[in-house]
Amino acid sequence: MIKGVTLVIMVLEALVMLIRQSSHFRVTRALRPIFLVDTRACGGVRRFIRQILQSLPPILDMLALLMFLVCSYALLGYFLFGHTASNPYFKTLTDSFVSMFVLLTTANFPDVMMPSYAVSKWYAAFFISYLSTALYVLMNLMLAVVYETFTAIEKDKFRKLLLHKRRACQLAFRLLVSKQNPSSIRFRQFYGLMRYFSPRTSARDVVLMFWQLNSSHNGTLTLDEFINIYDATRLRWRLKDPIDPWFSAAWPPLRSMCHAARAIVTWRYFEHLVYVIIIGNGIAMMVRIFIAEDTLEASARGFSASWDACLFLSLFGIEAILKIIGLGWTDYVSSGWNIFDVSVTYAAIIGAVVLLIKPTFTAVVVFRPLRLLRLFKLKKRYRDIFGTVVLLSPLMLSTSIVMIVMYYFFAIIGMELFSQYDLRNCCVNSTVEDFYRYSENGTTALGYYYLNSFSNLLTTGVTLFELTVVNNWFITMEAFAVVAHQYSRIFFMTFYLFTMVVLTIVVASVLEAFRFRIQYKRQTSKKDGKTSSTTYSNQKLNSRGKDADGRSDRRLEHAARHLAGLRTARPSPNRFRSRGAHVVYRQTAAHARGAPTPHVLRGDLPVDGRGRSAGDYRGIGADERELNFRADLVVVLT
Repeated sequence: MIKGVTLVIMVLEALVMLIRQSSHFRVTRALRPIFLVDTRACGGVRRFIRQILQSLPPILDMLALLMFLVCSYALLGYFLFGHTASNPYFKTLTDSFVSMFVLLTTANFPDVMMPSYAVSKWYAAFFISYLSTALYVLMNLMLAVVYETFTAIEKDKFRKLLLHKRRACQLAFRLLVSKQNPSSIRFRQFYGLMRYFSPRTSARDVVLMFWQLNSSHNGTLTLDEFINIYDATRLRWRLKDPIDPWFSAAWPPLRSMCHAARAIVTWRYFEHLVYVIIIGNGIAMMVRIFIAEDTLEASARGFSASWDACLFLSLFGIEAILKIIGLGWTDYVSSGWNIFDVSVTYAAIIGAVVLLIKPTFTAVVVFRPLRLLRLFKLKKRYRDIFGTVVLLSPLMLSTSIVMIVMYYFFAIIGMELFSQYDLRNCCVNSTVEDFYRYSENGTTALGYYYLNSFSNLLTTGVTLFELTVVNNWFITMEAFAVVAHQYSRIFFMTFYLFTMVVLTIVVASVLEAFRFRIQYKRQTSKKDGKTSSTTYSNQKLNSRGKDADGRSDRRLEHAARHLAGLRTARPSPNRFRSRGAHVVYRQTAAHARGAPTPHVLRGDLPVDGRGRSAGDYRGIGADERELNFRADLVVVLT
């Protein structure tokens, strides 16, 4: 509906321009991001915008209270200081309100206080009481109210999602059961469901998910077990310590070299040695920083391309090569820290080469100290911070897109309103005159604010970001109030309020993520992250017969019945990649202490008619890879 109305308005505006053959105030261009947001790829952005709209009522209530306080102090300030000729901040009621509004951001403090403070020291109590009440009480109270509203909305959303999923499981369960056995689902029906629900899931993973759900170990799923299918589908399985490493079939000399590399990287003190090298690299960098050089280029070359830099970069490169050879590329890139290490190392090597070729390109010195970030992994608190950042990365991406959309909206309006104004020497006899003084021979140290204009989209974006930071933002606002109109301040104040609302909700979401992570760790014991197992024998799946396509599923039945040496590990609490999974976990009583109890399935695969060995099982369908089930399988969460 909104897209249709917007499109009609934009078409009508285009027709008017074609008829009039002249441009006009085209504010509808600011609505173009609606078409971007309403796409499949921006689902997270729409959810975040919905959260903003749902959190607006308490924010508006607090803003009304805040504006009442600002207006009250503006009125009081006008009658207290308006008669002072040397005080330019309270000459009129409008000036008084603007001064109090800007003081809310502390951008003009203590400048706004000093003329009154020079008259009487007691006047400082006016400004101190205002800042104490508005900034330190009401603004923090607004954050608390928004946080409470945000958490309530999140809990209600995930509660409804959980109930919706349970209802879907109940309906699906009714369709899957048979008249002969109306209280449970056989493996054949479960396998058929997964072919439609998650076609890309391999037959091996379907079997493992079935056993993960089948806590009663009777070969069939009851409704209470089947209801956890959404959690099971998020599990990803991989081999833990396979019998044959990736280089087992390689050329013998190469295999020996790979075995040696594997022995080195799996040595218990290998990581400690790497940390010692990183610390040595940090010490060498500190020494290089304090060595005086004649030029900046020589200092940069000594920092990133000297003999000690080449030595440590070589050691880091050898470390990466040893890990890739010993662990294999798949296992190596499965760790985010490994990806970070190899990226930073080879970026630093390339930077050193570039610095030797082009000494003026000094920006590449940033790559060498990045490796020191690995040291933060040693402390648990830093690991929690990094884990929370990963947890919040989807939200941060959605927030960034929302901020860009908001910037574009205000940028178009700002360009339509102020693009024609030149701010050089614009504010003669005003409080911001010095900031816009310009001469052809050069400008003063303060006289570069004329660059903060709305001449094009890029420059406007930079100007809006400066307004977001609110450091001296009133200088830009006052300049356009002088050259355009006094009411142009409404644009800047509205932009500040919009950014304050969005950033307040972002802070609330970050606080909720950290608070939940702390509570989650307190509720889960250390044993939840460890592998525990229970052994079974002679488990059989009730999957006789044929599947829906009439093909025999005997191979799958044999695989499910005789899985050899499989182990499902309890998911580690800090491996959740989705905050939604956290909240559903917390709200489900059945998951109060982690994932379902893991177990081990014992048995041997029979030799089938094709002559395959008892330890090999070929997946059904598109997955035709040989899967060795004699190794241990560890469940990991994506």
